[in-house]
Amino acid sequence: MLRRASGLIAAEREIKRSRRAGSTRVVAAFLDVDGLKATNDMYGHPAGDELLRQLAALLRARLRGQDLIFRYGGDEFVCLFVDADLEGAQRLTHELNHEFRSRHRHSLSIGLAQLRMDDTARTLLARADAALYAQRKSPATRRQHLPPLDRQPRPQGETLPNQRDEPSPSPARGQPSRAAIGPILRAAHEHLALELLFTSAGDEIGKPREAVPVVLADGTVCGGLYCRNRRRLARRDRQFLAVLARVVGETVDELKVADAQRGEHVRTIIDAGLIGLALQPIVDLDASRVVGLEALARFPSETGAGPELLLAEADVAGLAMELELMVCETAIQRLRDLPSNAYLAMNASPSLVQSPAFAAVLERLPLSRLVVELTEHSRIDDYGRIRLALEPARLQGMRLAIDDVGAGFAGFGHMLGLEPDIIKLDISLIRHIDAHAARRSLVASMVAFGRQTSADVVAEGIETKQELDTLRALGVRYGQGFLLGRPSAVSSVVHEN
Repeated sequence: MLRRASGLIAAEREIKRSRRAGSTRVVAAFLDVDGLKATNDMYGHPAGDELLRQLAALLRARLRGQDLIFRYGGDEFVCLFVDADLEGAQRLTHELNHEFRSRHRHSLSIGLAQLRMDDTARTLLARADAALYAQRKSPATRRQHLPPLDRQPRPQGETLPNQRDEPSPSPARGQPSRAAIGPILRAAHEHLALELLFTSAGDEIGKPREAVPVVLADGTVCGGLYCRNRRRLARRDRQFLAVLARVVGETVDELKVADAQRGEHVRTIIDAGLIGLALQPIVDLDASRVVGLEALARFPSETGAGPELLLAEADVAGLAMELELMVCETAIQRLRDLPSNAYLAMNASPSLVQSPAFAAVLERLPLSRLVVELTEHSRIDDYGRIRLALEPARLQGMRLAIDDVGAGFAGFGHMLGLEPDIIKLDISLIRHIDAHAARRSLVASMVAFGRQTSADVVAEGIETKQELDTLRALGVRYGQGFLLGRPSAVSSVVHEN
């Protein structure tokens, strides 16, 4: 994703292009995550960073190819909707806000501004920033911190992500997500000057402070609330804490039900084998022929949500590894249907490639026709373990690709730490490369790096002939994108080749 300086240059170019055409159909959006400071304070900055990464991934997945996205400040993003009106931008950002809130229990603050004929990039973004500030100050958008006691739906607004104290996929029985209680504790501190803390069941509370137990609907005591700045509770304070403990218990019960429902949905998909597959061609740009096909998972969804959302739900339910492995096995079953001169590329997370189950799957395959694309959804802390896990398969001909280079975690560290066979350049580097000197320079350096390290370079997201011609001139050998071929069913790919 572009940084501020590069993003402003790209935005200025789009605005000039629209003005030359006599059009004002450009809308700027300022977005940031509500409650990010509270998340950082309670869970540390890695939790806040992860929220920002998830927002960036959502924006890249949901926005159109012609739209521009870049990071403006520490926690602010800018989207430039090209060939769009204000009403359409409002509808799209509302959908983005709803999806982000449903997945991460954080809302977004959003300010929009329509292009005027005398605008520059800075004046347009200044008006969008002012709209963002006005939205935050509006009484209609102020957050309600305390959930109601009557078990009605909780007001939407500023909450904390579903972070867990342990790396296990889901909290143990009876242990609440910190997301459920964070807003309640903050509200008590902001409005009543009570420094409340929650302790899980079995933890030491710190005598002589008094704790009020948090009890779930099934009678399980999942922890307690105590007041850090008052060693002894007056009767009235204890009654108030009892009310808050009831709120915490009811909130945790609701979250457990929601998580269980999501888990049941994922489990149904796995058990019934409801995993579809689309293949997108990877093309030799010099010879204009298909050399490989990337397998893209497709899941049934009543809401139209993409695979990324289902994988996130699987992670919450502790089923991510099982679902991801099943996607890989579904892709592998199609390998025999593909042209003999084409390889199959399938995505795998760092955790999956280190698992014995994945190694067992690889043992059954003609590895010379397989490329594993390491996804950037998870941080890699130990490159040595990844290399060691993949070494046997790579010695037998399997190739390793780093996906989305230039976005997320997938950067120079991945390339240096894993020594991939294939480097896949993210769409953010390819979009409008014909009109962007800095992107051309960066891609040229990646081509040179690939030559020096014997790694093939694949450009992702090629959508225009101008981009294609520019990439060829820069020496990029391979490409992928809607211009070269959209994702389609296996039978279509076989018929076309």
